[in-house]
Amino acid sequence: VEEKLTFTDTYAQENVTIDMEKVDIKALQGISGINISAEDAKKGITMAQMELVMKAAGFKEVK
Repeated sequence: VEEKLTFTDTYAQENVTIDMEKVDIKALQGISGINISAEDAKKGITMAQMELVMKAAGFKEVK
């Protein structure tokens, strides 16, 4: 998990990069706004599930 914050005069941008093959669920739980239940952490989480979690936390995808 890599996280980068960029601040300008008018907005803050947070970039989060997640390698779903290597991800440490505990590291994800440390990112502000991301809530993953202990049960989901035990079972593992897919990229689609992670996308839903991040969007629910207010994150937006930028391509």
